[in-house]
Amino acid sequence: MELSLVIRERVLGGSHSDVHYYLRFRGAVYCDMGQLNKCYDLWKHALELQQTHFAPLHLGTVTTFQSFQETFVMTINDFINQHHQLPGLRVKSSWVKYLFDRICLELERVVKYQGNLLEDTECCGREPCIHATEDGEIQILMKG
Repeated sequence: MELSLVIRERVLGGSHSDVHYYLRFRGAVYCDMGQLNKCYDLWKHALELQQTHFAPLHLGTVTTFQSFQETFVMTINDFINQHHQLPGLRVKSSWVKYLFDRICLELERVVKYQGNLLEDTECCGREPCIHATEDGEIQILMKG
């Protein structure tokens, strides 16, 4: 992992949403450059942090799942459209298995979770979390 990302995680902690955001952002940059291995390594780390620190089905975690899925679909589509000429665009079965296992873990976390899934208070500590609703996000943007 790149030094700036390691430093950010050490300073802010693995539960901070900025850490996850920049892991995913840097991963997306690698994806755009065709370096899928680096992309998925960073996204996997972000997902593991999110599942460790956030409540089940937290918006950040679900968004990371969506990023994996969208990238898998686009990569497979590009591979087919290029008539199999770009072997680097292949989606490895181990990546799909990893994501499937993580989705299963998330569903197991949902079953075991005792709190209210729709009002996650872990990201800002407020009851309910102001990031959990569209109105809360608008309030944050208006103040900022």
